[in-house]
Amino acid sequence: MPRKPTKCFIDLGPGDGEKTIIPVQYALESGRYQLVSAVLVDCSDDMLNVAEKTLQRLSGYMPDKFRIKRFQTLFENLKNDEAFKKFIREHDIREWLFYGTTAGNFDPPILHGILVDNMLSGDRAQVGLHLYTEGRDDAIIKSYEGLAMRDVSFVGLKELAFADKDKEEMDYYVELTKREYEEFKEFDLGLLMAIKTFFRARKPMERGLVTLKAGDSLQAVLSIKYKEDQAIKVFEHKGKLVVLNKNGPLELLPEYKDDDISIIYMMKTGG
Repeated sequence: MPRKPTKCFIDLGPGDGEKTIIPVQYALESGRYQLVSAVLVDCSDDMLNVAEKTLQRLSGYMPDKFRIKRFQTLFENLKNDEAFKKFIREHDIREWLFYGTTAGNFDPPILHGILVDNMLSGDRAQVGLHLYTEGRDDAIIKSYEGLAMRDVSFVGLKELAFADKDKEEMDYYVELTKREYEEFKEFDLGLLMAIKTFFRARKPMERGLVTLKAGDSLQAVLSIKYKEDQAIKVFEHKGKLVVLNKNGPLELLPEYKDDDISIIYMMKTGG
């Protein structure tokens, strides 16, 4: 009887892990793989802890069939991370995951480059994007004004030596802007809509290398939202990635619906 293949899911910015767990569990339950690994990549140790805790729900489920590996690093450093490259090459099948651009630092043009730099021959990727639709500005702002997004935004401040208790001494607010971005000029995208979140100090604060006067603000998140035609331009740019499926459900999970994810790309590298 032939050996079953091994598979790893490489999640770039897994967030709370609730989206990551869906394709991983599906792969485990399919019975097609000898081993399934979830590879969590994020620059924030706090976010990796949250995602790993979520994925650990599967550890007792199939302990001999599932493992979790985490890499705390910037996405752009992956191509030089020998431990990361060695680990993913140990698997027969590799699938990259990027569900959403909530974190904002890794919008489509940057993500496109990261996938091109790191995907090995025959690798596949699932990319879900939060698309921008004209006339929905108020709804977008409202979604970012909630407590959950406030907590996500504050993670970056914790990296600057702020503590959870500091949230109660700061006002959280959201701004929406539309402009062209020079760094993405090659994609000819035109105006892009960006959401920014901020924390404003109510009193003087000194944390690590940061000093704030009362009324000073710190930007926490920059999230650029793309229209559908802009997203398509990015991921079909110069043909470096082959788009297998777009504007549809996840190929392996046709029953999976998520209002957060407006567009799905299934992609693979050549070869």
